[in-house]
Amino acid sequence: MSDITVPGKVRAWYGLSGEILVENELWHLVRLGPISLPHPPLINLFLRAGLPKENRLRLSFEHEYGHLQTLPLALLHLALLRPRRASLGSWLAALIAHQAVWELAAEGWVVAKHALRNAMVPIVSIAALTVNRIIGATVVVESIFALPGLGRMNLESVLNRDFPTLQGAVLLMAIIVVAINLVSDLVYGWVDPRIRYS
Repeated sequence: MSDITVPGKVRAWYGLSGEILVENELWHLVRLGPISLPHPPLINLFLRAGLPKENRLRLSFEHEYGHLQTLPLALLHLALLRPRRASLGSWLAALIAHQAVWELAAEGWVVAKHALRNAMVPIVSIAALTVNRIIGATVVVESIFALPGLGRMNLESVLNRDFPTLQGAVLLMAIIVVAINLVSDLVYGWVDPRIRYS
């Protein structure tokens, strides 16, 4: 009766292996060796309420995998957990805060894995355009500040009517600009798998 979508054996970056079972939207199971950790998917109830069911279940699997990947961070946080008073209420509050930190770390894993790559496409575009503008501005900057470089050599070649040197320097700058544009286009395909060059 359970709607099991993505049962999977996974391995964390530090070598711990486990099994993640995302059943219906009301229950998940993470098994680490003999230890089973069934729990309700609280993140789905709040953060992913408007998404289609298959997307919620897939992201739930990634979230549980994020728990496995960020387990050393959670254990370190738990080891450093020292409430000010030794009362039961302060310990419970500290454990709730610890669980919130672990949930945030696991959701950060999901965001870094899925959303960050999509957000990199405009960053790569702007970076390539900025580097091209910097190359174009070298003539002005090197002339004003009397710096030796390709831009100043271009200006001196124009003033001295040394056209072979000017042609070589402009050709070199054009090759650099074309190489930067080529690299940025190749990075698009690596960052966003939906972009394909045929």
